[in-house]
Amino acid sequence: MGEKGRTPRDSVVEEAILYENVPISDENFGEDFVVASENTSTESLPKRVLLEEFYEYDDPLESLGNSTSKSLYPGGMKGALIAYLKRNALVLTILLALWLIVGVDYMYTTYRIPVIGGILSFFNREPLGSFLRYITATRSGPMSYAGFMKPTFAGYVAAFVGKTLYILTLTGLLIPLFTSLFKKDKTLTIPFSKNTGLFVRALTDIKEQISNWSLVLMGSGFAFILSNIVTRNGKIDKSFMPLLLAFVVFAGLSGPLPALIDYITRKFLSLVLKFVPHGLENSFEKMTVLKIGLILGFLVSIPTGQFAERANYTIGILLLIVGAGLSLFFKKESPHELS
Repeated sequence: MGEKGRTPRDSVVEEAILYENVPISDENFGEDFVVASENTSTESLPKRVLLEEFYEYDDPLESLGNSTSKSLYPGGMKGALIAYLKRNALVLTILLALWLIVGVDYMYTTYRIPVIGGILSFFNREPLGSFLRYITATRSGPMSYAGFMKPTFAGYVAAFVGKTLYILTLTGLLIPLFTSLFKKDKTLTIPFSKNTGLFVRALTDIKEQISNWSLVLMGSGFAFILSNIVTRNGKIDKSFMPLLLAFVVFAGLSGPLPALIDYITRKFLSLVLKFVPHGLENSFEKMTVLKIGLILGFLVSIPTGQFAERANYTIGILLLIVGAGLSLFFKKESPHELS
């Protein structure tokens, strides 16, 4: 371990983040930033970078403060949002139309209206209707309520949080990843093989180092709670969102991605590490362990959500309590024992 708790480039968790704190401007708000996974090759890096590059903990409060807002959004938040909406207008329009078509329980008379009735009948026929509702996270929110089932507060929270995360993932990761398949200049490349190797290695290290269990449990706890929020009741017909969020975390496992959803994930985990004993030591490794916990939590929350509507809330809170307790238990260990 390097000075001040920094992780040297030759650490066992190799490929220290090279794209940390990628500026998010109105030109690359959520996507459209050229990154290749092979850019982490040491052969293409300047000698100074090879000798001096470290992954050092970045204070989330400082990096999200007023001092960096202009660097992140040179055109201002309003300008970045307008540019984002313009660039993704077609995708967002289609998505909203699908939510309205397959997500609302229309009266029978609506289906008798010319053209409109035909469109509703086509997209809501089975199994197409169920498939579209599943992959568009339509049921995660107050839509699709009939007169006998009034919208609830949990439904509105699920709609706001779940659909926001869905849109950011769709426009920031899924669509750029798909379009990159047909372009020579890749707008987004996810190193699946590298991430898989890191995932397996991290699981092995976790089993060998009990002190990392607290991070896994806390990461899983957050995942269980968020899974229950975005699915509203944890049922299987809304399980696409936990799967999607697990993919988001896995995609950024070996380093930052030029997507706002990944940026939000990293900043949230950085904030968590600030309150974990020794969290600032070997922060890249610890963030990796937290991400492993998130991935496992999102995946396991799918079957556990079938037990009860709020089962994942209970499981998540218990995991957070146990994880926090373990972190306090190991706080007296020396940093090298935690790494």
